[in-house]
Amino acid sequence: MMEVEYHHIDRTATLEVSNGAIITASEIVKGRDGEISASIRVDSKESVLGAGLVHLGDALRRATFAQTLAVSDGLTPEDWVSNLTVLYLGIQRSMSDIADNLRLNDTGLVDVSKVDEPGTRLETVQGIIPKGKITSLFAEGGTSKSFLAALINQTVAQGRRLFDDLDTIAGTCLYLDFEDDADEFIRRSYETARGLGLASPPIGVFYRRCNRPLVEIFHEVLAHVEAFSISLVTVDSFGAACAGESEGSRDSIALMQLLQRLPCSVLLIDHEPKAKDRRGPTQFGSVYKRNLSRSQLHLEDRGWPEPGRHALLLKHTKLNSGPLRAAIPLYVEFNQGTVRFVEANPNDEAFQEAQSLDAMIISAIREMGQATKKNIVEHTGAKATSVANVLTKLKNRHVVKEAGMEGKAFIYRLTDEGE
Repeated sequence: MMEVEYHHIDRTATLEVSNGAIITASEIVKGRDGEISASIRVDSKESVLGAGLVHLGDALRRATFAQTLAVSDGLTPEDWVSNLTVLYLGIQRSMSDIADNLRLNDTGLVDVSKVDEPGTRLETVQGIIPKGKITSLFAEGGTSKSFLAALINQTVAQGRRLFDDLDTIAGTCLYLDFEDDADEFIRRSYETARGLGLASPPIGVFYRRCNRPLVEIFHEVLAHVEAFSISLVTVDSFGAACAGESEGSRDSIALMQLLQRLPCSVLLIDHEPKAKDRRGPTQFGSVYKRNLSRSQLHLEDRGWPEPGRHALLLKHTKLNSGPLRAAIPLYVEFNQGTVRFVEANPNDEAFQEAQSLDAMIISAIREMGQATKKNIVEHTGAKATSVANVLTKLKNRHVVKEAGMEGKAFIYRLTDEGE
C-alpha cells in the first residue's frame, strides 16, 4: 500500500507511486474553508513529468492536473487521479491527527489523596509572570507595551532584576512577532539594551517574524522551544496570531488552549479597546483571554510630563496563584537611540490619582459613565471588598448614587456633586 510521508514543519509531503515516480507536495496550505492546496511536482527517475499549483481538495482540479501528465511513464490519467487522491487524503489525515494532538490531554480521574504535593510554584518574573503559564499584557496603542516586552525578554535572558525589585529566572526567550518586522524589532532591542547599559542585546533572545496564524506554525514554534530550551515565549499580538475572530469565544479559547501546550512561560501581548461601551479597561474581544490567563497586566498611559518622558502605570489585575502586586509607576525615557525604564516616585503628579482608591473609583465611574462594582474592580485592580467599602462611603457623601440594576448588581453613577 502506498504511504504518504507528511512533514508538518516543512509543509511538504511525498508519495512514491507504483511505477517508482515520486509525487512531491510543497508549500502546503489549508485555507480557512478547509481546502488544501500545494505546489505539486511529479518526478520519474529520468525527468520531471509535470508541476503546478493544485487545489487538492477539488476533484475536478486533480483530474485537470492528471490530464497534463497524460500517459506518462506507463500510467493513465485515471491512475494519476487515483495517486493524487491518495496524496490528498494522506495529507488531510496527517493534518487532522496533528490537530487532535494539539488538544490538551485529559488526565482522567485522579485520586488527589494519593498524589504527592507538587513543589513550590516558580515565577519567570517574581510575582507577575508565573513559570509555565500564560500572562497577558494589554494596553492601548502607543503605550510602549512592545518596548516593555523587549525589556522583559532581555532581563529574563540575563536573569537580572526587572525594575528595582522583581527577580527573574534566567532563561532563553523567543519573540514571535505577528505585527511588525525584524528591522523594527532589532532596532527596538538595541535601544532597550542601551537603556540597560549594554552595547547590544544580550545572548538568549531569539526572534521570528510570523506571516501565518499561530495554529499553522505551531509545530515549528514547538520545535524552536524544544531545540533552544526556550523558557519564555512572547506573542505579539493576540489578534494577529489568531486564525479566526479574536472577538469570538471559540477562536479565542482555541488559541489560548494552543498556547497552554507550550512547555514554557508565555507573555501574550494584547490590545485594549476604547472605553466607549462604559466598561473598564479590558483585553479586546473575548473575556476568555482573561479567564484563561493565569496572570494579567494592564499598562496604563499617564501622559508625557515632559518631552521624551512617558509616564506609565503597570497594574497587576489578575493572579490565580497568589496576591496581586501593587501597581508600579514607571517612566520610559527616550533619548538619542536609548530607551530606559525607571521606577517613578508614586507621589509624582502623573501618579497621584492612583494613590487614593476614592479618587480611582470616582475617575473610573466618570470614564465609564456608569459601572457596577465588578466593572470598577476590573478597571482599578482593587479588591472587591475595598471597592464595596469605598462605594458605601461615597454614597453617604452623596458623591455616587445607585442608578439601576444589571442583573443582581447595582449600577453606580456620579451625582452632580461628584461630577
